[in-house]
Amino acid sequence: MHSAFRKLLGTAYVPLTRFRTAAPVKDYRALTGRGAFLRYARRHPKAWAIDLDERQGMGALMAKALLVRAWAEAEGRKVAVRSTNPLYSGGEDIFARWFADLATDATAAAMPRSAARYFERFILQRDLSLAEAQGYFAVMFAPSGELKQLIDAVVPEDGVDLAIHFRGTDKLLETGAPPEDAMLALLRDHTEESAPRTVFLATDELGFARTVAAVLPGATITRYDLADVPAGTARHFSAMPPADKAKEALVNMFCLARAPLLIRTSSYLSAMAALANPAQRTVTVNREAVTERTFPEAQILAREQTP
Repeated sequence: MHSAFRKLLGTAYVPLTRFRTAAPVKDYRALTGRGAFLRYARRHPKAWAIDLDERQGMGALMAKALLVRAWAEAEGRKVAVRSTNPLYSGGEDIFARWFADLATDATAAAMPRSAARYFERFILQRDLSLAEAQGYFAVMFAPSGELKQLIDAVVPEDGVDLAIHFRGTDKLLETGAPPEDAMLALLRDHTEESAPRTVFLATDELGFARTVAAVLPGATITRYDLADVPAGTARHFSAMPPADKAKEALVNMFCLARAPLLIRTSSYLSAMAALANPAQRTVTVNREAVTERTFPEAQILAREQTP
């Protein structure tokens, strides 16, 4: 569906999408929910429930859930966070499905989508430190037994020497075309003296995967893709079954975290990997192209600039 819509719009797709996702447009859209938010808060003074059900990638959902949890603790308010995002779910709560301790009160009345959009845009604090975010991540997103088994089957607990995340496809709408040459130059720089023996690679560009194999001929390179996706289609917008997309995103995320060094393009998915492993060092190749510095991308980029 997403690919068909993109094809229908043709050359207008990129400018129209960039306009739709521009900060002023997001602000205006969110402001229309102010009345709904005030009514919800008045009717439910003690307990809230927020369903993160907008069509966003897994990393973005998790980042938003962290901010909600931090805000609720700071305000002393009980807020249940769940997600029935249709990209990853057929109606069930994907957080309760995949994480050990994140089952939430399903009886609390969910905040209307327009109200939640206002709350997320204007009320949530967005200045969590990396240390705070990593602490919340450890509590909220400990993998369930099933998810941990899937992760362990791909990358063992002792990890790999290097993790790489290269996201192409629709990412050009946010950060411009991913700089493949710059990424390959970084790989060569970081592997010149000590070539990695084991590498975990997450990418939606098959051509890039082949190039990495040529650049690191002595390395065992592992990937986790559950299906082939047409070129130019973001995997979370593909026709894969929602449960498979959730599984694939989460396994890739936690496998990326099992390396001392992560070389990445800007993305919520690999940003979550950096929260999952506080000891991990990150190098972001397209940092200059990131225009709206959102959590936790802003914090990760700031850390990379710290000597």
